[in-house]
Amino acid sequence: MKRKIISVLIVLAILASGLTACTTKNIYLIQAIKIAPEDTIAISCLDVEAAAEDPDFEPMYDVFLERTMGRMISGVDVADVSASSVARTIDNDIVYILIGNFNLEDIRDALTDEGWIEDEYEGIEIWTGGIVFAVAVIDDMIVTGYIDSVEECVRIHKDEEPSMYDNEDTRAVADKLPVVPSCVVATADYTPPELEDMLSEIEYLAYSMGISNENRDDEVLDVSAWFKFDSEARAEAAMEYVEDFVENGVEVYTSISARLNGQFIEITAEMEIQ
Repeated sequence: MKRKIISVLIVLAILASGLTACTTKNIYLIQAIKIAPEDTIAISCLDVEAAAEDPDFEPMYDVFLERTMGRMISGVDVADVSASSVARTIDNDIVYILIGNFNLEDIRDALTDEGWIEDEYEGIEIWTGGIVFAVAVIDDMIVTGYIDSVEECVRIHKDEEPSMYDNEDTRAVADKLPVVPSCVVATADYTPPELEDMLSEIEYLAYSMGISNENRDDEVLDVSAWFKFDSEARAEAAMEYVEDFVENGVEVYTSISARLNGQFIEITAEMEIQ
């Protein structure tokens, strides 16, 4: 069971997953969405500090260390990372976003030692490695990925291009999320494997899912998901499939419930930790 739980956490954390440090409105998630390319189909966010402190989030934290920090240059100190986000575009490009208070001199020294070339793009410090990868320092963020994607993030930061947050559907489901340590926001172009059976039957526009741990000693994580439809009638029609999903359940979820809220369907559930 634990192996299955871990695999779901990895998916939710976005294939490699992600992070969010959140206050009143998931500020790290919103910060990441506002710099992610417009064609991003899924973005995860994890509050690294909260995940490190809660043993129930250990699988997510381990994924962060292995898959996100493992792709970062050695000059980034994990202790300086407040939040981490992973964005996947429709072309399957991955953009890694770290948010924190970084020692930039250590990062620059590491980049130099590893053979990266320092440059500037539209007034933003950017480093290139090989012929396709780049690292940009944007305010309190370290952004890395393919050069084209990183440069696009810089242009978004400069308000020259729209971001994922400019998509009203993804913005709406992101804003619906409660404050949680880990979450994912996605368009209809991305479907978590454990939800394929349900989501293949409904025509939603975007969804968000957050994972929290309301009671550390109850051996479950708490899940909240929001799905947006293009009309209240579409949302109401989709409830038939959602109710089947609730009735039949999914192996990794328990205590599933759903409710209609205008153009949205909200699903809550619990995930066992064993």
